Amino acid sequence: MTLLQTIQQHVENFPPEKQAEVLDFVLFVEQRLQTCSKASVKTQENELINQDKFQPAIALQNSGLMGCADGAVDLSENYKEYLGRYWAEKHDHC
Repeated sequence: MTLLQTIQQHVENFPPEKQAEVLDFVLFVEQRLQTCSKASVKTQENELINQDKFQPAIALQNSGLMGCADGAVDLSENYKEYLGRYWAEKHDHC
């Protein structure tokens, strides 16, 4: 019996909610593997930088960056104050 068959045999006996947890774990491991492959992309980017062929747009695309935000410099420290002001302005209809 292969390892895959052994895992399948055990998981088949789990209740559906536990099978869902196993699936979540498998997806988590897949994501970690993709992150590892991104590390090899980073190595390739470093090699390109050293060869003067570096293209920032391609580096950003390969980095997996989903986006960024522009905000106050102290936003991470004072976010509650900023949120409080925002909600007060948004919901102050008096």
